[in-house]
Amino acid sequence: MNDLTHLDALTTRPTSSAVLARDLRGRITNPVCAKPAAGWPQLEADYASSPSERDRADVLQRAWAICCTCAHVEPCALLAVVDRRTGFSAGDAYRNGHQLDERGRRRAG
Repeated sequence: MNDLTHLDALTTRPTSSAVLARDLRGRITNPVCAKPAAGWPQLEADYASSPSERDRADVLQRAWAICCTCAHVEPCALLAVVDRRTGFSAGDAYRNGHQLDERGRRRAG
């Protein structure tokens, strides 16, 4: 199922990115990353300044270690796409709503 089909399934109303984003935000309550101890800003900075694929892969693993304990991974990832987020969401790096890999490039597919 592609992202748009999955996003459309979240609501029975005619969908727009604003409506989907609002619905997704409503599903994300008390996320793990909202706690200051999660260190989210530092992870984003570490990913952006990583000099190699290995270093970026390490940062992605650290991010996933936080997100894997959260009940909101799926809506968070979908929100990143809908909001065209740049930064970290659901344990992955995004640029303009596109998931990035350890090379800092858009993931294929």
